[in-house]
Amino acid sequence: MKSESFSTKEGEYMEHIKRLADEAEKQAKLLDLKISPVLHITKALQGIPEGRERDLLFGEVRKELNKREQKRKRDQKDLQEALNQLEKRKKQEQLRDAWRHQTQQPRDAWDPTFDNQEEES
Repeated sequence: MKSESFSTKEGEYMEHIKRLADEAEKQAKLLDLKISPVLHITKALQGIPEGRERDLLFGEVRKELNKREQKRKRDQKDLQEALNQLEKRKKQEQLRDAWRHQTQQPRDAWDPTFDNQEEES
């Protein structure tokens, strides 16, 4: 029974952290973070009195925001790799299509040395 209660409280705590992180992300869009890079977190924690709990929440929210940023970067990198592979496949397919098209034409239309070889024989 204790573990069930503990996991419920832990889940609620993580949800609270995620809500605060969401609020911090909203604030980050509104504020100039060059002046104070943690101002958005401070704004998200408004209403929570100064003290140990606020300091702990600040650290947890910062960790959550860092995780989200790392995930965004990984997703962006994966997306870029997928786009690069797609572009590479597209170029290869275009080259294959061009080659197929050329080989279907009479050889003297695409091989400039073809006429020279027949004339020398």
